[in-house]
Amino acid sequence: MKKFLNERLMKPIRDQLTQGIDPKSLAKTCAAGVSIAILPVIGATTALCVFVGIRFKLNQPILQAINYVLYPLQLLLLPLFLFWGAKLTGAEMISFDPKTISTEFLQSPTLFLGRYGMAGLHAVLIWIILVPFLFKFIEWVAYRVIKSKAAAS
Repeated sequence: MKKFLNERLMKPIRDQLTQGIDPKSLAKTCAAGVSIAILPVIGATTALCVFVGIRFKLNQPILQAINYVLYPLQLLLLPLFLFWGAKLTGAEMISFDPKTISTEFLQSPTLFLGRYGMAGLHAVLIWIILVPFLFKFIEWVAYRVIKSKAAAS
């Protein structure tokens, strides 16, 4: 039983905690965590982090920690993504007033979902344009910071 628990429970946990801890992988993990954390779709980042972490063998605990720590940044950036998405596509800017939002939803949930869903897609378009540059920049900075800390120890 002890061998079974060790192989089926402890080993996968240990593997996740130690996966991708070299400087290059850690830098990629940091860059992916930040890039995903600011995705302008509330509630989608955790699942996306899991998928990306598994697909690219990144350190899942660090990836998720970055994602959760940056949740406030996601909320702060959401209006900017929506604004620039509307500007880029020529769409009408949506309201951020809670009273207006709830009134629109109660009047017509279908129209509300269509309008706000399209605005969300426009915001994601801006994120898609921005994220490759952001990823590379954060990866570059993180790698240099991690390497300098490793050299200092």
